[in-house]
Amino acid sequence: MERGYCVSLQALRPRQAAASSLDAEPRLEDVLADLSPREIEVAKLLATQLSIKQIAEILFISTNTVKTHERHILKKLSILDRRALSCLILDCGLELAGNKRP
Repeated sequence: MERGYCVSLQALRPRQAAASSLDAEPRLEDVLADLSPREIEVAKLLATQLSIKQIAEILFISTNTVKTHERHILKKLSILDRRALSCLILDCGLELAGNKRP
C-alpha cells in the first residue's frame, strides 16, 4: 500500500496529541476507544481486504449490517476509505483476525 493513503494517529486525535507531549503519538487504544467491540472486529476484517459478503458470512450478519458498521467506523475515526483503515490497523500493529504476529 502506498504511504500517501495512510493516516497517522496524530491526525485522528489532534486534541489528545496536544494534551500529551508533542513528540508522543496517541495510543491505538485511545483512538479505538470510540468503537464498539463489534466495530473493532469488523474493522480488523475490513483491513484483511475481504469483501463485504465474505465478512457478513464470517460474522453471521447481513451485508447491510457490515456496511453500516463500516460507515460508523470510518466516521468515528474520521477517515475516508477502507484503504486508510487498513493502513491504520496494520501500521499500529493491531492483530488481524486469523493473523497472529510473532
